[in-house]
Amino acid sequence: MSKVAQLQPRVALFMAGLLLLSLLSATQLTGSSPVRAAEPGWQETPLTLDTTASNINYCFDATRPDRLFINRTDRQAGTLLYNLATGEKTTFNDHSFYHCNESNGLLYAYKEANFTGAIVFSSDNPQGRELAHTPTAFASDGTLYTYSAENEAGGKNSRFFASPDGGLTWQERGQLFAGKRIESVAVTEADGRSLYVLAKEILDPQNTVQGNTIYFSPDAGATWEKRYDLPLSNRVPFGPTLFLQTLSGRNAPVNYLVLRTFYGAGSNGFATTALSTDGGRTFSDICGDGKDGFCQLYYASNGLVKFSRTSYTYSTAFSSDGGKTWTSYPVPYNPPGYDIQYGGATLTFFQAENAPNAFFLYDSRPNGFIWQSTDNGYSWHTLGRRMAGMKVSPYAPLALVGIENNKFFKFDLSLVDQNQTRGVPATGASGSNFYPATQHNLSGVFLNYWTSHGGLAQFGYPHTEPFREYNPADGKIYLVQYFERNRFEYHPELAGTNYEVLLGLLGNQLTADRRAAGDGAFNHFDDMHYPGGTYFSQTGHNLRNSFKEYWEKNGGLAIYGYPISEEFYELNPDDGKTYVVQYFERNRFEYHPENKGTQYEVLLGLLGNTLLKQKGWL
Repeated sequence: MSKVAQLQPRVALFMAGLLLLSLLSATQLTGSSPVRAAEPGWQETPLTLDTTASNINYCFDATRPDRLFINRTDRQAGTLLYNLATGEKTTFNDHSFYHCNESNGLLYAYKEANFTGAIVFSSDNPQGRELAHTPTAFASDGTLYTYSAENEAGGKNSRFFASPDGGLTWQERGQLFAGKRIESVAVTEADGRSLYVLAKEILDPQNTVQGNTIYFSPDAGATWEKRYDLPLSNRVPFGPTLFLQTLSGRNAPVNYLVLRTFYGAGSNGFATTALSTDGGRTFSDICGDGKDGFCQLYYASNGLVKFSRTSYTYSTAFSSDGGKTWTSYPVPYNPPGYDIQYGGATLTFFQAENAPNAFFLYDSRPNGFIWQSTDNGYSWHTLGRRMAGMKVSPYAPLALVGIENNKFFKFDLSLVDQNQTRGVPATGASGSNFYPATQHNLSGVFLNYWTSHGGLAQFGYPHTEPFREYNPADGKIYLVQYFERNRFEYHPELAGTNYEVLLGLLGNQLTADRRAAGDGAFNHFDDMHYPGGTYFSQTGHNLRNSFKEYWEKNGGLAIYGYPISEEFYELNPDDGKTYVVQYFERNRFEYHPENKGTQYEVLLGLLGNTLLKQKGWL
């Protein structure tokens, strides 16, 4: 979902009503459903929840697999930690979080009971640290960019702060908001540094005319550009009020922006939705939501997906041209749009954060069903009956989790992960590069590392966008990006050092079985005392000749790791030819005598490609 600061009281009340309705329909336990484990695909976990729990507010630990953070439901402040794999349930701390950032693993709690002050905590820092400002908007690209908009008493002056490290340090940005009230802040999904602010200024002494202005910053608030002016009269009771959203969907271009206009309040309120594809400079109407209807916009890998509801029908639609034209698709099941007896909307629609081509639709009523689509809503297949509190893991391998009869259940969705390599358009993030050869983007710390450590020759083109993935080498989850020759891992805990980005141990990962079996060249060797060679006792292997020269000239241990084999002949699956090769923890060297004396005498193996093919992603 888009990370938006909701600062205007009427908008907050309106959205709170929608959120409460969503929670009642999506997370209320049914209490007497059939045994879920009997349904294909669903696996019952060993956890048992407190029987008094009727609504569960939980999120995934973005740094450890199968771990959930859950706000206590027994009227005590605090967070519980659940392990889906082992059944372990522990008290994590005494902070009840108001925001859980599943893209970087940080959780935020209010320090005071009156919703003031803030504390940030994480899996690695359970007790957390008190923050100087209360975060109101968050990056969702895996970085730690965090923002705080503070409106002074009377609402006629705002201050804006930015933090690059999750709120530990702050810089005041956007002094142009003096004399204005910040209504909302929207951070783009693709780039945590790119954000929009909607600010309101009173234009006359009678406070009857208000000017609304949209500003854009490509660099975390260091610089701003005015994008849109819209004067509105506030003589209309309870509105209108404006609200910014960036599009949900990790691949959404930074120039895509949604402007929601709310009229009225409570059950008498309604809204209109307008879309900008040029960074908030112009908008076009997408839908005018009546009192009994609404629409939601998402961005998949190659276009917009719209989910709409009226009193009588639901539908999805897809647009590949920025919302100019739409192709409508029927939903798999179309009940009345609003169930009076049930007291809520009948169908709920959501997108997987870590796999933006995966969409889910479920009947919110007891014993309703859930469906999944991986082709932008064109076709659907059922996953069985829906459950309470259904969420998709924010990391690969993908899984759907839900609650029924006070138990957690998990559905394996790892086949969806193969869509990570699907081509996407250029996101337009500041300083990013787009590579038509593989149709993927490269930006931020990954681009900096790629450029400064050899670029195309060392790593090849990107084969995915950044996404979170479980690493079997250490059992943790990292933000990663795959390339033809390797995989990058982001380590924010090492920010500012040479180890902020580390290369995946693909050599180890691809040869694990051969090394465990002591297969040939992967067995332990003694020092062969080769002339000019080097012996590595850490792994029991020798390095010499052209391979040693290449290893030393191009980064050595930091880039390639230790040798994990001796030299041997191996068939290259990419071209069908046999070469002298040697494996290292992070790569494979190939000797090409036909290129002797040139920079291509030693070439790196396409281990990224090899691993992606093993996964079935290429």
